[in-house]
Amino acid sequence: MFTVIEQCRVAAQPGTTVLEKSLPLTSFDLTWFHLHPIQRVIFYEHSQLDAAQCFISKLKDSLSLTLKHFYMFAGHLVCSKTPNPTIKPKIHYVDGDSIPLTFMESNQDNFDYLTSYYPRTAFEFHPLVPQLPAESIMGDIVLAPLLAIQVTLFPGSGISIGFTARHEAADGNTVTRFIRSWASITKFSSDVPLLGEKLDQPICFYDRSVVNDPNEEIFWGGVMSRPFNMGSCSPTQLPPDLVRATFIMAPDHIQLLKRWVSKEFPTLSHVTTFSVTLAFVWVSIFKLKMRINEVCDRPVLLVISADCRRLMDPPLPENYFGNCLLPVFFPRNFNEPLSKDDGFIIGAKLIGDLIEEKLRKKDAISRCQEEMVFFGIRMSEFQFIGVSGSPKFAVYDADFGWGKPKKNELISIDFTGAIFLSDCRDAKGGVEVGLSFPKIEMDAFTVIFADGLKSVEKSRGEA
Repeated sequence: MFTVIEQCRVAAQPGTTVLEKSLPLTSFDLTWFHLHPIQRVIFYEHSQLDAAQCFISKLKDSLSLTLKHFYMFAGHLVCSKTPNPTIKPKIHYVDGDSIPLTFMESNQDNFDYLTSYYPRTAFEFHPLVPQLPAESIMGDIVLAPLLAIQVTLFPGSGISIGFTARHEAADGNTVTRFIRSWASITKFSSDVPLLGEKLDQPICFYDRSVVNDPNEEIFWGGVMSRPFNMGSCSPTQLPPDLVRATFIMAPDHIQLLKRWVSKEFPTLSHVTTFSVTLAFVWVSIFKLKMRINEVCDRPVLLVISADCRRLMDPPLPENYFGNCLLPVFFPRNFNEPLSKDDGFIIGAKLIGDLIEEKLRKKDAISRCQEEMVFFGIRMSEFQFIGVSGSPKFAVYDADFGWGKPKKNELISIDFTGAIFLSDCRDAKGGVEVGLSFPKIEMDAFTVIFADGLKSVEKSRGEA
């Protein structure tokens, strides 16, 4: 099915000024300890690409230059194998550290199938993302690689680039900035366009001394209570009937939903593309659960991860390398009104109110983290459905010189069950919604989602 063309390791371009650097993990990083890595695959349509050495060399050279700026990705997560209060985890880089890069060729004629939006077998995507190399163990110290990349050629059709990154090292913001940076450097064979006029400013901000992190000790205590876990992401763990599909929230639909919410609640200040899209999708999922008569002995909680770089005191720059996400938990009674005819409008108001309440106050960070500790202790009592990605990440702007991506997929939702939100390839201002369900549930959700949009078009278009 796949042929290995080349396996290599790529280090930062010689001349990188940093010879060694360590980044202590903050509470925002420790949040993701023991959890699944970020796995993403991006597809590009290109009928002329082949396994020519010049193509491979160009990608390796541009990756090396990209690592000059994102050098910490070539480092390791360093932690103790067993709970040890004297060894706090950190990200450590030494000059010469490298990341594994694999070039593969597929002999399957399924590129169009993989880049479609209708339900497709989830298992078929996993060979396109690499597994992280095994960790090294020295006594009680574990050194775990942070990033692996796989390039897969589909002769006569296109190419896919798969990424697997440890979430302890970086959030989606950082990973997608790395991807867009690598794309730009490949396209222009230089990092000058990426730097722009600010040649004296770094592409990545690494200074952890400015991170105000009073809860670090609390989260460290939680991590220390459990032995190190690499975070398995083997596709053999997936149900055989699991499928992936992508649904489009077109700009016109989003505007109709926004106007509907604003008309019903004129004083609601938080009416955004994110809030109305999430409300519509969550109501559709809730209707699905009712239709299939799903019985769950645990309350289902919706959780969003909000980028809090601007909420920090002092604020962190957008190019901050690492994790800076706040979990926002929706209350248990959030689900109750969603079964009503006006479930969307109620859901949109609840989301807007909760975001305004929890993220606009001075103590937003400490309150959200305290709530996370509360639910973390009682994790077995609840079923969580998270939200991953963001349309603001602009993944479809990642042009390696082959044009915009044909499709992007967040593979890790097959394990987490999260709702994946992305910018839209063909409609500026639209949103792509990625989901992973058993086939019978996906078929039902597809009908619910389509009927919901038709209802919006009919009722709000006439309003």
